[in-house]
Amino acid sequence: MNNSKKSQINSIKPTIISFIGMMGSGKTKMGKSLSKYINYNFYDIDEIIEQKFKMTITKIFQKFGEKVFREKERIIIKNKIQNIVLNDECAVVSLGGGGFEHYDTRKLLLKKTFVIWLDCPIDILLNRLGDAKTRPMLQGNITHNLNDLLKKRKKNYNEAHMKFDTSTNSSKQIIMKIKEHFNV
Repeated sequence: MNNSKKSQINSIKPTIISFIGMMGSGKTKMGKSLSKYINYNFYDIDEIIEQKFKMTITKIFQKFGEKVFREKERIIIKNKIQNIVLNDECAVVSLGGGGFEHYDTRKLLLKKTFVIWLDCPIDILLNRLGDAKTRPMLQGNITHNLNDLLKKRKKNYNEAHMKFDTSTNSSKQIIMKIKEHFNV
C-alpha cells in the first residue's frame, strides 16, 4: 500500500472494488475469487467488451485498432461503474491492462471504487502469458513490449489505493489481507 495514501483510505468495506494491473497479473482470477468470498457481483470489462463486439479483443484490435478499442473500453467502464452505483450494487470489477490509462477512467475509479493494483514481476508475467498470441499489445518482441507497457503504465498504477504482488501472495492470502483491511 502506498504510505502517502494510507491515511486517505477508509477502512469501511467499499461497495465497488476494482482490480488493475498488467495482463497476466491475475485480475480476473482474483476478481472472481474475491467476489465469491464477499458475495459481490463480478464484472470483467474485457468480457463485456467481447460480448458487445461479438468478437475477441485480438480481433477488435485487428479490425478497429487500439484507438477505437480504448475509446469503447473507456465508455464501457464508465457506464458499468455508473450502473453499479445507480443500482446500489456491490461489485468487483476487473479491468484490462490498459483500462486504467485514461485520465477520466482513473479519476472515476479512484473516486467511486477501491482500486487494487495486482503487480507481478515481468519474468512471471512472461511465464503466465506464454506466446501471448491472444494479447494484441504484445505482438512482436513480447519481453520488450511487456517491459515498455509496464514502464508506461506504472505511474498510473501507483495511484491505486492498495497494491499486492501476485507472485509472492496467493489469491487466498490477498483475500485475507483485503478482508483484514476492511474488518469483514
